[in-house]
Amino acid sequence: MIEKILKLAKECKLLYVEDDKDTMANMRELFSSIFPKLYTASNGKEGLEAFKKDDIDLIITDINMPIMNGIEMIKAIRSVNSQIPIIVTSAYSDKEYLLESIFLGVDRYVNKPLDEEVFYRNLHSVLLSINRQKEAKEYEKLKVLSQINEASLSMLKETVDIYPSPTFVFKEDESLEFINSAASDLFSKDSLKGLKTIENLNDFILERKGFISSFKSVGKEDNLKVVFKLLNSVKIFLVSSSKIDSSSGELHVISLSDITRLEYEKQKSQNLSSYLHDILRSLRREDSKKSTQKSYENIRLTAMHKEDKESAKEYIQSLSFEIKEELDELGDIEKELKDGLMELEEDFNLVALNAISTSFSKYAKTISSLIDFEDVGYSLENLAQFLSSLTSTSFNQDKMLILLQSILEDLIQWREMIFVKEEANDIHYLDASLLSSCLQIRADFGGESADGGDELEFF
Repeated sequence: MIEKILKLAKECKLLYVEDDKDTMANMRELFSSIFPKLYTASNGKEGLEAFKKDDIDLIITDINMPIMNGIEMIKAIRSVNSQIPIIVTSAYSDKEYLLESIFLGVDRYVNKPLDEEVFYRNLHSVLLSINRQKEAKEYEKLKVLSQINEASLSMLKETVDIYPSPTFVFKEDESLEFINSAASDLFSKDSLKGLKTIENLNDFILERKGFISSFKSVGKEDNLKVVFKLLNSVKIFLVSSSKIDSSSGELHVISLSDITRLEYEKQKSQNLSSYLHDILRSLRREDSKKSTQKSYENIRLTAMHKEDKESAKEYIQSLSFEIKEELDELGDIEKELKDGLMELEEDFNLVALNAISTSFSKYAKTISSLIDFEDVGYSLENLAQFLSSLTSTSFNQDKMLILLQSILEDLIQWREMIFVKEEANDIHYLDASLLSSCLQIRADFGGESADGGDELEFF
């Protein structure tokens, strides 16, 4: 692990903020051997000043500090840079700051005293994400275009065709001049035939808040992202644009860099963590089943009243025929789960639990092909892994059975309302409820508590 970290950190600048002198001395020695450039500060005010002086790549900070604490420092930094990765190291007594850390977009929250393996694992994940983002920016620069500007139109086509990112070249009248091989691979043969103008390319855009709705806006702003609806999937791209002169007039070059996984990791970090904290906080504050159920209902109602909603009919229209066929398999998996739960009710044992775990995993894999429901798939896969890891059934079996049956009932209703009847006004109306049910099983039967564990991983 340390070799991978050293490789990823070789061009990263770290800011480390810690008020405890002994901890600072130990960690400074460690970080100096990993990062080529290390800045240190003993409180949030010093940390903020250090951040302003250089182009920092990563911040690791404590919370409770004099003059300005870690939360106040993060707020100030986020006001000018919303993207910089931040790892918070926190003592047990700092749990009250967890929710605020989540809302500020903290990438990792690791408890003190630091467990070496846990800390290295978190550091590796964050450094990996930083390097991927740098690679995406490198693609954005389109270094190859410096050669294209002096090339003839035929040389331009040859050069762009070997470029690894999907690239489109349009004339001044917005008609398509040509696309490279990487771009052709995105579309079916029929779709390629209809791709003649920028407006045709816009037909493949899925409008989402925070993403562009037309390629005509490209070139006017930086760091633009687009959600693209393809034959068998939905992908997110970083969009690069350039204008070049050629013998046939000015050409508009648009290139796409795939950042689907990066965007999903970011969203999952924000969305799942906030739900997780709501549940952990409710379990810590209220022990009774009645009050816990009430808490989950509040989460469900919150999810059902989001401002940005997409109806089932609108969503289904955006799916390809192939994806709809895959989703038909969900009905068969639900039947497997029903049969498995009936067997579990008759004889509660690890073999039956493992069979149910396999069915949940298959369900998760199927719906994870839809980027809009990757959070639901992630939760079900997490539940499946937990069930398969159980080595004993010495717990309240009736309670687990009821919770598993409740999850299945929610899944059946969810599938029918969205993919069969298409009656749901908001395709995400049950996401939070499904997530909370999965997390409740882990919290109730995994020996976990709201304050337990060595870490909270957001990815």
